[in-house]
Amino acid sequence: MATTGDMYPTNTGRATYSMRRPVDIDHLFRDPDAVLPVMLIATQYSPFSPRESHWKLAWKVGRSSTGPPVQREIYIVRNMTIHESMNWGPITKTAEDCTKAVEITRMTLADRKRLEKIASEIPFQGPNGKTHCQEWIIAVLEAAEHNGLVTRSEWTKAVGAVSNI
Repeated sequence: MATTGDMYPTNTGRATYSMRRPVDIDHLFRDPDAVLPVMLIATQYSPFSPRESHWKLAWKVGRSSTGPPVQREIYIVRNMTIHESMNWGPITKTAEDCTKAVEITRMTLADRKRLEKIASEIPFQGPNGKTHCQEWIIAVLEAAEHNGLVTRSEWTKAVGAVSNI
């Protein structure tokens, strides 16, 4: 008899073949070969605790025909079907409302590709009280610093600016 562990993956933060990737419009809006600001975005979901805010990294890649900006995002997606969070890799989509967006640094296309690769290699274990999307973003930024993409001053300033959201 199959157990819950057999039916659902353990939460490593990596997607499996049975899960559906969120809609990605990167085929319509390619990441341009230009220097772009990379932002740390915080969206408040609860007025009671900054810990409940969702963080992501993003940069604008265009504007939809109806007006909203389109951005490439690196974040952890909450899969409500199996109550786990997944790292689907970078996703291009129309920008959603956010509480605060802070520029971390400006990056070339090559550097943004390196950032995407770094993010794909950072494991996510949550939501177990030990790992959270905010810690995951910080781990990505620390690895980006280690790889020369950002300075400690740049990313800690951005984190400080959104930490109370």
